[in-house]
Amino acid sequence: MVGKVGERSEQCAGQRRIEGAVAGAVHQQQPAARQGCVQAQRIARPADEVEPAVDDRGGDARHAARGLEHGVTEGLDWIAGEVRAIEPRDPTLKIPHMGWNRVHQVRAHALWDGIPDGERFYFVHSYFVAPVDAALTAAETDYGLRFTSAVARANIFAAQFHPEKSAAAGLRLLANFIRWQP
Repeated sequence: MVGKVGERSEQCAGQRRIEGAVAGAVHQQQPAARQGCVQAQRIARPADEVEPAVDDRGGDARHAARGLEHGVTEGLDWIAGEVRAIEPRDPTLKIPHMGWNRVHQVRAHALWDGIPDGERFYFVHSYFVAPVDAALTAAETDYGLRFTSAVARANIFAAQFHPEKSAAAGLRLLANFIRWQP
């Protein structure tokens, strides 16, 4: 079963707020968490009920979190790291980073199958996650600085870009996600 996190959603400062989780979903795509809103970071079910499905102990749920974006909550701590504002060295680069940019795969992953290294994906963000464990970095992107644009650990894959807005490459990544057997 493919499920979308959120039994119901409501507007929160112009963004959707996640209020629940689809029970029994094998795949879950979680939307971004934005300032002032708690989205993928806060799931109505207690973390101890959700956590076993997304940790290294062999849970069967696969998660793709889009938009590792700064929020007002600590989150679920599935990927240890620090959320940092994009501060490009080039003052002519605008924030938020919006538009197409190249994603450089820094390690192999099943979700990259059939997607060339350096393929363009669509971004809309002002923040990025710097994982504590650099080995979790699955991709990097340049926008006045080189930042982590995807992380992966066990059955978790999280991307800063928006696959659903990324044309053929995004569709391929989503298809790979559906077939993924971590």
